[in-house]
Amino acid sequence: MNIGVIVAIAIVIVTVVVNRSLPQEPEDSLSPEPIVSPSPEPSPEPSLEPSPTPEPSSTTTPTPTLTPTSLETFRYPESSVESQSSTSLALKTSASAQTVTQWYQDKIKSLGYSTTAFVRTSTNDNVNNELAAAGDGQNIRVTIRQENPSASTSITVTKE
Repeated sequence: MNIGVIVAIAIVIVTVVVNRSLPQEPEDSLSPEPIVSPSPEPSPEPSLEPSPTPEPSSTTTPTPTLTPTSLETFRYPESSVESQSSTSLALKTSASAQTVTQWYQDKIKSLGYSTTAFVRTSTNDNVNNELAAAGDGQNIRVTIRQENPSASTSITVTKE
C-alpha cells in the first residue's frame, strides 16, 4: 500500500474519532438567536425654566509650556558683555578657552539640551571651539576663541 493512502486513511479515522468524542448539540441550538433592539428612551420634556448656571471653579490646572531659554542663561559667569541682541550675546573673559568650553558643555547638559555638534580646534596657540545644541524648541551655537594663552577669551552665543 502507498504511504499517501495510509496517511489519508489515518486522517479520516482521527476525524471520525474526534467528531464522535465531542458532545453533539441539538439542531435547535444551532439556529441564531433573534436580535432584540433596545427601544429608544423618550426625550425629556422641554422646560421654560432656566437651568442653573454652574459656579466657576477656583482651582486651575497649569498648562505646561515650552518656553525658550533666555540667552542670559548662557552667559559665562566671569565675563563682561561686549554686545547683546535678542538672538546674540558677545562676551569676553580672562578664563582660558578650555575652562570656558568645559563650562558650556556642562551648562548645555544641565539644561537638558542635546549637543548636535562640537568642534575643538587649536592651531599655533589659537583656539576656536564651537558647540551647537538643541533644546526648549531652539538651537544654540556657542563659539569660543582665544588667540593665545595670555589673551582674553571671546565668547559668542547665538540663538538660531
